[in-house]
Amino acid sequence: MKREINWKKRLNILVILFLIGSLGVLLNIEAKQSNGGRMPVQTRLYLDSETHFNFIAKYEIEKYYLTDIIKVETDRKIHCLSIGDILLYVGFFCMFVFISFVFISEGYFKIKEIKERKNGVKIYN
Repeated sequence: MKREINWKKRLNILVILFLIGSLGVLLNIEAKQSNGGRMPVQTRLYLDSETHFNFIAKYEIEKYYLTDIIKVETDRKIHCLSIGDILLYVGFFCMFVFISFVFISEGYFKIKEIKERKNGVKIYN
């Protein structure tokens, strides 16, 4: 029993996940370019650097909604994320998981096919 593989569907899923991750990258680039090449971070705890700077009020910067405004607190640190960061992480992480799933499932069905052939079960198309 030969399993039919729908490569077109799998490729479409990969393309969609890649586009979600790429959209996150583009949103981050847009936020940086509209604010002088540095990403604005909404917190008083963050020190200014070459790649980031602090802001307090919305009117101080351009494209507020694309900047690092989402605070994620852990035990040791406070991380600030933007919408672009979240799209980037979700898109590329799901792409990695999907590719891993495809390879694992293909290996499983190949092993199953080899075992069936070894046991003398005839496989018809």
